[in-house]
Formats: sequence, C-alpha cells, structure tokens
Amino acid sequence: MMKRLAFLFGVLMAPMLLQAAELSAEDERALRSALDEHLRDADSAKFKDLKYGAEGSFCVKVNAKNAYGAYAGYSPFMGMKLQSGKFFILKGGSSAVEQVCRQQGMLD
Repeated sequence: MMKRLAFLFGVLMAPMLLQAAELSAEDERALRSALDEHLRDADSAKFKDLKYGAEGSFCVKVNAKNAYGAYAGYSPFMGMKLQSGKFFILKGGSSAVEQVCRQQGMLD
C-alpha cells in the first residue's frame, strides 16, 4: 500500500515546483468542503504549512476536533486543487502521507 501511494503521488507530482501558499477565504471554504468526508468536524479545521507542487498538487497539515470536541493534533493531508477551484483529497492523516509529503519536499 505504501509503495503504491508513494508511486501514485510521485507520478502526480513529478515536475515538482514547491510553493508555500496562504489560503484565500475561497480556497479555505473549498478545502473544508473537501475535508468534510475525511474529518468528524471539518468546520473546526486549522491549517498550516500548505505547499503546492506541480499541477495543483499540495500537502497541508490539518488539526481538527475529534469526537470528544478536543483538537487531535496536526496530521498531513495531500491532494489536488482542481482547475474548477475545488480541492480533491487524495489521502490524509497517516504516516504514509507524511512520508510521501516529506519525500516530495512538501513537509518540513
């Protein structure tokens, strides 16, 4: 699984041009919407270290509230920002995602 994930993300991000970015209000709403199916409380999400790669690929650290209403700590998520302005979350919250984002130079 880890090798497949690394390969897939590597192919998507091959011509990597890293760029740190601040989220606009519109992008933040779109990212929260995409995270809705991945998080218990996407509205509570806090973002940091958003970095874009080639073709709209990105990695971002996300901290959101868990079932007990407490923040669970920052976890890496990766995905694509589509030309429509919507975000697609490829995978998130695992050590595999963190490793792939680090290998691509998108996480410190």
